[in-house]
Amino acid sequence: ETLLESARKIGEFEPRGSAAFYRWLVAIARFKLAEARRALLADKRAREEPLASSPAAEQTSPSGRAMRAEGALSVAAALTELPERQSEAVRLRYLEGLTLAETAERLDCSDAAVKALVSRGLAELARHARLEP
Repeated sequence: ETLLESARKIGEFEPRGSAAFYRWLVAIARFKLAEARRALLADKRAREEPLASSPAAEQTSPSGRAMRAEGALSVAAALTELPERQSEAVRLRYLEGLTLAETAERLDCSDAAVKALVSRGLAELARHARLEP
């Protein structure tokens, strides 16, 4: 990948010192590595199970189920406090278990926009959870 990218961008290379070409190639390699890592993490998140389908959910005590139900109500209430698009993105992604692409299609926006909406929504939910006693 680094070789292909350097071949594509060779016209942008500006020699500045004896090790300039090496530093330029290393910078491209680091970028490609970071890009691959982001893609891997995004793919991993896209295949995550929805929050509601936890296998442990069927194996807990009645009090555990009551606590989980209370937590679900708390999450539902917190979702109503979010801006509508953020709330919908979080709900589709994690409560309905849609993939990133499916969520983007439902919301009629890009994958990147869904990621941003979900990220902001989860951050706001976490902030809300810290404020509650």
